[in-house]
Amino acid sequence: MNQPQNQSLFLHHSALINQLYYQIAEILGVIFGVFDELLGVELRTNH
Repeated sequence: MNQPQNQSLFLHHSALINQLYYQIAEILGVIFGVFDELLGVELRTNH
C-alpha cells in the first residue's frame, strides 16, 4: 500500500550504508597505515 514511500526510505537507507561503508574503509586504511609504519619501524630496529 505504501510502496513509493517505502522505496524512497530503502534508497535513503542504502545511501547511508554506502556512506558508512566508505567511512569505515577510510578509517581502516588509516589504522592499517599506522600499523604498517609501526611494523616497519620495529623491523628496522630489530635488524
